[in-house]
Amino acid sequence: MNTTYTPAAIEADLRRWHELAAVADQIAAEQADIKARLATLEAGKHPFQAGTVSVSIPHRFSATKAKETLPSHIYESICVLKPSATQARKILGTALIDQLSEPGDPVVRIS
Repeated sequence: MNTTYTPAAIEADLRRWHELAAVADQIAAEQADIKARLATLEAGKHPFQAGTVSVSIPHRFSATKAKETLPSHIYESICVLKPSATQARKILGTALIDQLSEPGDPVVRIS
């Protein structure tokens, strides 16, 4: 910790953080409301003076639908096996998990 970062400065930063968080929550909620209203427009581009609204209906690949529809040998050919941190934690010991881990960015939680 930087010695010039005093408890009073930390308190001030925390108060400001909470003020900004409240404003950000209000802004995000209002933006979500506007976006929900705009989503009722038909698919396509809609130009207005204030900006252009593009509405699209994405099609996402459904693994469930693929499994129900495709023959098993084709379904299995599109499956990919990859390491899972969750599964590794279930099987490997803590010491080995620590050896296989790399440090990430600092995580700051404010409450």
